[in-house]
Amino acid sequence: MKNILALLLAICICFSLATLLSSCKKEHVHDYGEFWAFDEEYHWRECKCGDVIEKAPHEWGEGKVIQAADEETVGVRSYVCRVCGKDKTEKFAYDPSSGPTTTVREDQMQRAFSEERLRNVTMTSLTEVDGKFQEKSVYLFTEEGAYFYNLDENGKIYNEEYDIFTENGYEIYKRDKKSGNWTCEKMTRIQFLDERKYADLVSKFVKRYSVFPDNYNKMTYNAREKQYEMIDEELAGAEVMYAILRFESNNLMFLCFLISGSASLNFGDAIGGYLEFSFENYGTTSFEIPQNAILLN
Repeated sequence: MKNILALLLAICICFSLATLLSSCKKEHVHDYGEFWAFDEEYHWRECKCGDVIEKAPHEWGEGKVIQAADEETVGVRSYVCRVCGKDKTEKFAYDPSSGPTTTVREDQMQRAFSEERLRNVTMTSLTEVDGKFQEKSVYLFTEEGAYFYNLDENGKIYNEEYDIFTENGYEIYKRDKKSGNWTCEKMTRIQFLDERKYADLVSKFVKRYSVFPDNYNKMTYNAREKQYEMIDEELAGAEVMYAILRFESNNLMFLCFLISGSASLNFGDAIGGYLEFSFENYGTTSFEIPQNAILLN
């Protein structure tokens, strides 16, 4: 009887040990792999079991500007974490304390020559042929129309004219050379366009000289003179001996070029010569229409 009890006890002990051993898990070996996990603020390495090591804030590298800021455009800068490769972008505003624009992007060049930008500005043009004065003209462009006149070598004004937009067409004011009195002639849009072939002076300027922003990649920046220069380049089938453009706060301030054959700055024809434009009073240009003008029709 004692032998039977001892045997039963031994069997129970063996069964208990087997059960205990079978319930024990193998010891886990963490595998954090090569890749980093991350969120917006931190990065870490993580095992499949959920264990985490090396958790720390991102180490952002030097930012790279992917969209420059100016008076009209919010800038965008991108960053990449040096450790995990997480990237982010941040917007930044234009800093007016940085002074005049010293580098002009292609989109800024296109905007400087846009009709929208030139709808309110005072433009002065100078034409010289073979080194001799040919003509100087001043154009005042506003949303109401344009006032323009010529200047001789002594600065005397002549050929004054106002082209004013109306609901039905245009009112053309001209000063009589002899009497000095103003006359006013009303024209429909069709009559006005037919008489001048291409009436809108701003559109005409933009169309004719868009060759410069279109060939922006041929220009180099002269940091000392703070201007863009083009030398010995072929533009639109004409040999440009040189060209200079200056900008300030994204506005075109000065444009000049020497060309073997070109239209003159007063939109007439000229065979070669030096052409120069300067711009001022963006957004503040204004003029007054002559009073008591004699109505011609």
